[in-house]
Amino acid sequence: MWRNYDEAFDLAVVAGKPVAATNGGLIELDGTNWKAIASPSGLRSIDQVRPFVVAASSGRRYVFGDGVWNPCTTGNRSRDLEHGVLVGPTEPWLSCDPSSRAQFPTAPPSHAYSLLRLKDDLLAGTSDGIYRYSAGNWLKEPLPSSLPISRPNGIACVDGTFVIGGLGGLFVGRPGAWVSVCSDSIRQIIQVGHEVWVVHGNGALDKLDTKEDRLYPDIMTGASKRPWTSCVGVCGELLLCGGLGGWSERGKSDNESFPAELSKDVVTAIAGRDSTRWIATEQSGVVRFGPSGIHRWNPGNGLTDTWVTSLCRTQRGLVVGTMHAGLFLIVGDKIAGIPSPSLRVTQVFDRNGILIVGGMDGAWIQSGNTWKPLEIHNEETTSIAQIGKTIAVTTASGAYFF
Repeated sequence: MWRNYDEAFDLAVVAGKPVAATNGGLIELDGTNWKAIASPSGLRSIDQVRPFVVAASSGRRYVFGDGVWNPCTTGNRSRDLEHGVLVGPTEPWLSCDPSSRAQFPTAPPSHAYSLLRLKDDLLAGTSDGIYRYSAGNWLKEPLPSSLPISRPNGIACVDGTFVIGGLGGLFVGRPGAWVSVCSDSIRQIIQVGHEVWVVHGNGALDKLDTKEDRLYPDIMTGASKRPWTSCVGVCGELLLCGGLGGWSERGKSDNESFPAELSKDVVTAIAGRDSTRWIATEQSGVVRFGPSGIHRWNPGNGLTDTWVTSLCRTQRGLVVGTMHAGLFLIVGDKIAGIPSPSLRVTQVFDRNGILIVGGMDGAWIQSGNTWKPLEIHNEETTSIAQIGKTIAVTTASGAYFF
């Protein structure tokens, strides 16, 4: 499991040790080093220290007991500088304890969420990690972050070099040695051989050639009459690029299709076989274009949710993931719902005939006729990829490897 702990929202003393609630979960100061504690992710506050109660950004609370975190409803905690205080967004510096301003006269260099006094020092949980005021200076504390971003949306790995992107940008490297490629939001990453294709939140499409160590930015501009990309897929040696009202194909020759059936709709996923293309949309369900003509699946013929999030070709047929109605299977011209571990599907991945499904509430792997949950703590799945023999699942709070 890789996480980012660089946004620290709350501080407390638990069992004699300083503990921080961060976007990636809990970390504690053990001597001079911060280390991660097994905990829920996406935390916002420490609501009680005995018993230990934390609250997540979702509003859920969890209490620690018998080595596990269980849901709970309440928490009660005293707040002062010695035990940890929260800082309001417009509060004057140290308004919680004006008598300490002479000892700690300046605020930390990043926006402070919380403060905790440690003898002659002051810890500040901030939007850029944890800072310590000591001997007249603010110094940033080294934290055990493995990820350079808090919310990854895609991951790839070529010859041991990882490419990861999400809210906060695109990075290349490995834990402890990340290099920033860009700082804008990344929507999707897909690997084809030594090439990594990157879809930006603004619709730009980059190609990263890790073998040549070269980045080809925004390759669709000038090459497409609609250079906005919403998603990408692969069909043999072709890269399929979904967009607004259609798709383009890049390979030995480039082609574009903007049919009337997709007018003004956004392509959310795309799959292909030979000359057939299945196009998933946000409003119109799934549309197939091929030698036999055009065929649609929507609420009128069995696809009860028109917001399609994912497509996955399997030996059984085309598996369709939807935002509100779970999974469907297309075989020929027919479609039917199939058992799904979640109604809110975000990702579908086929690994040697075994389905892996990600949703807004977790990830699962097919086990016979049932689904076995993957231990990602019920987090929203943002991508699923195969890295060697390993399955990588990125979530709203980190990356897991199985």
